[in-house]
Amino acid sequence: MKLILARFIHHAHTAIVAFSLTGWLLPTTEMLQIYVVIMVAIMGQWAVCDNKCILTIWEDKLRGNKAVPGSESFIGQVIFRLTGWKPSEKNIDRLSYSIGCACVLGAIIRIRLAPA
Repeated sequence: MKLILARFIHHAHTAIVAFSLTGWLLPTTEMLQIYVVIMVAIMGQWAVCDNKCILTIWEDKLRGNKAVPGSESFIGQVIFRLTGWKPSEKNIDRLSYSIGCACVLGAIIRIRLAPA
């Protein structure tokens, strides 16, 4: 049962990452405003949890993986699968925050440019 729940969390995590990367393209101002709030909450949660996503923490706990410094993050695993590149956790953190901020900025620009 734990592995099924861990797999569900993994798939939900994948969907949330996809939404995080593409949400700035949402069609309405209201949806973009909600997206900005969600993204700020996600990045705030990372900061509170030592640059780890709560979903990664839960999945690791369900799978019996012990969180150790330098262990692979969810984003690190995705980057490796897509590119073969294995960046350091520090670089993953920088990349995650940078892309998150760029997506939020894109949403804010779209909100500001929307007709009143």
